[in-house]
Amino acid sequence: MVNLFYILFAISFKIKTNFIGDLYLAQILIILISIYFLFKNSDHLKLFSYEKKILFLIILWFFNQIISDLVNQISFNNSARGTTKIIITYLSFYSFFKLSKLPNISIVKILLWICLINILYLFSGYNNYNFITGWKFSGGVSISISLIIFFNLYYKKYLANNFLLILILGIGILSLFFETRYLFLFNSLLVFYIILFEKFRINGIIPIVLSSLIFYFFMTNIYEIIIAYELLPGALLEKQLSQNSELGILLGGRGEIFASYMAISDAPIIGHGSWAENCDYIYLIYDHKIQFDPNIKLDITRCLITSHSVIFGSWVNSGIFGFLFWFYIIITMLKKFIKIIRTRDNSIALFLYLFISLFWDIIFSPYGGTRMVYAPLCIVIVLMHNNQKLTYFKI
Repeated sequence: MVNLFYILFAISFKIKTNFIGDLYLAQILIILISIYFLFKNSDHLKLFSYEKKILFLIILWFFNQIISDLVNQISFNNSARGTTKIIITYLSFYSFFKLSKLPNISIVKILLWICLINILYLFSGYNNYNFITGWKFSGGVSISISLIIFFNLYYKKYLANNFLLILILGIGILSLFFETRYLFLFNSLLVFYIILFEKFRINGIIPIVLSSLIFYFFMTNIYEIIIAYELLPGALLEKQLSQNSELGILLGGRGEIFASYMAISDAPIIGHGSWAENCDYIYLIYDHKIQFDPNIKLDITRCLITSHSVIFGSWVNSGIFGFLFWFYIIITMLKKFIKIIRTRDNSIALFLYLFISLFWDIIFSPYGGTRMVYAPLCIVIVLMHNNQKLTYFKI
C-alpha cells in the first residue's frame, strides 16, 4: 500500500490541469496530505524549532505578497497565482516534515520514485520532448540521484563507491553533449567534494572554501579549453558563445539577474507584485545580452519581470520577506552542510548532491510548476539528514 502511494505521488508530477494557471496533481495531493495531518493529533508529529521558523517565515512571505499585490494593483488572477504558489510551498514543507516522522514512510523513497518516473518518461518521449530536452529538465539529475541512492543501499561500507564516482562524472561529461551545462557542474562538484571529504579528510571551513574556489577556476579553464577546441555540440557551442558574460563561462546566460537587481532596487520592501510586468527591465536585459549576441531580438509582447532565480524572483514579486525566507533556507542548509561533513555517514553523497542542486536552483532557477513541491521535498531531506529520531532514511 505504501509503495502504491510512492508510485502514484511520483506520477502526479506529470499530470496537470489549467486552474488559474497550471495546477499539477502533485499540488492537489499535497493539499490533501496537509488536511490529513491537520486533523491528526500526535505527539511525534510536533514541530522542531527550525521547522517552526521555516513555516513562520513562509507566513510572513505570504502577507508580504498580499500587501505587494494590493499596493501594485495586481489583477485578481495574477494575485491568486502568486499567493497560491506560496500556499503550496507552505503545505509542501508542512507535509514532508510530517511524513518524515512517520515510521512507515521514507521521504527519500518518495524522491527515488519521482526520479524513476522521470527516467521512464525521459525514454518514452513524454510530452513530445526530445531526449535532449527531457535530459535537461529532469532526466540527467534523476539518473544521478537514482544511482546515488542505489549505491547507498547496496554499498554501505563506503561513503561513496569509486565506481559510483566514475558513473556520476561520466554522466556530467555526457551532459555536455546533451546541451546541459549545469549537470556537468553538479556532478563534477559532487565527485570533487567526496574526494575532498573522504580521501583527504578535509573538513575545515576555510580549506573547503579555498579548495572550492580553486576547483571552480580549474573547471572554468577546462571548459574554456573544450570551447576553444570546439568539442561541444554545435547548438551548445553557439549558445555558450552568445551567452558568455560578466558572470563567467559556467554561469553565463543569466542576464535576468541584472534586471532583478534593478527591480529590487526600485522596490526592495514591497516588491512589484505577482507576475508583475514592466518593459523597462526587459530593455535592460536586452541591452545586456546584445553585447554578446548582436542578433538577439527584442520581444516586448509581454513585459513580465523575469529573474530566473527562486530567491531573487521572490524578492521581485513579493518583497523583502520573499527574499528572507529563501535566505534563511540557504543559511540553514549551509549550517547543516558544516555539521554533516564532520560526521561523514554513508549517505553523504545524497546529501551533497541535493545540497549542490538546491543551492544552484535557489539562486539560478525559476520557481513554479512542480518545483514548489519538489524543492521543499529535497530541502526537508537535507535538513532532516542524519537525525536518528526520524525514519526518513529507511529505504
